[in-house]
Amino acid sequence: MKLFLLIACSLFSVFVLAQTKRVAQGRKLEIKQFIITIPSDWSFDTTTVNNTVFKAKSPLEFESDDFQENMGVRVSDLGGNDITLDLLMRDMEKALSDKMTDFKLLERKKEIVGKEKAESFVFTTRHDNYHIQQKQFYMLRGNYFYVYTFSAKTDSFSKYLPVFQKIIQSIIFKKG
Repeated sequence: MKLFLLIACSLFSVFVLAQTKRVAQGRKLEIKQFIITIPSDWSFDTTTVNNTVFKAKSPLEFESDDFQENMGVRVSDLGGNDITLDLLMRDMEKALSDKMTDFKLLERKKEIVGKEKAESFVFTTRHDNYHIQQKQFYMLRGNYFYVYTFSAKTDSFSKYLPVFQKIIQSIIFKKG
């Protein structure tokens, strides 16, 4: 029985995508191509679904809280196609405008993520019964296109923006 448990635990650890380590400023997670630090009281999931390799949620603030501020990371393999970030940004803006309810772009700017050039959008949209504000960071690294999305209710976005900024600035890309 002990051998079975040992083998099962060993196999489980092989399939876990993220390694977690508590650090003073949060929880440091290794996720495939990068390392990211999130607040220690946030929950996370590293199950890959539709190119989303990582999701994290804030804790509920009070018992009747019905929305958890959150983030997600999508990584898409572009397969060696010669695509520029400018072209991807035009496509992303059009896709967001076409697919999101009540989409309104508030800001577009150049950023640095994990010492790499990136661009970001801040926008509002409506999802279910929520008015949401999001900040998305976009970047190309090799053949991969990264999209980091941070979401909060519109009325609490400014409260969580420093948390989102700290998370995005914690990213360290692995070599290779």
